Amino acid sequence: MEEATIPVTMESEARRIFGRPRLATRAGAGPQATRPMQAWLPDNSERCTPRELAPVSSADSTQHGTVVGRIYRQDNGRPLAGAHLQMIGTPYVAFTDGTGEYRFRFDLTLVDNCRTQYVRVTAAGYESRLLVVVVGPSRSEDVRLRRR
Repeated sequence: MEEATIPVTMESEARRIFGRPRLATRAGAGPQATRPMQAWLPDNSERCTPRELAPVSSADSTQHGTVVGRIYRQDNGRPLAGAHLQMIGTPYVAFTDGTGEYRFRFDLTLVDNCRTQYVRVTAAGYESRLLVVVVGPSRSEDVRLRRR
């Protein structure tokens, strides 16, 4: 008896390796936008005027910014230990300690000149959230994660 051979295509190999594509994005995943690729602007965006960037030398020291906060469970308000924070597209990461506190340190040039960056907050068994990082006064960022 002859076996029927199915031709291998790029699409079939991708499906075999990565699984079927999602048809819809989960509610609450990612920033909210009313139209595609809408940028988030700070409240006083008229003050933010992009400036010409000076050439950067690799010998210059990097200026770091720090965001400090806590991650809590939304259902009971308890701190969530072991949550993971990562700035999208960069190697900057942080984890929460036993009290749910984190210190997220990153290169300030990533958010200078009126740019924003997103930090994804994830924890096992909880829905992920995106935080927007912008240059501004030091402040604490507390996040509440909802169970899946």
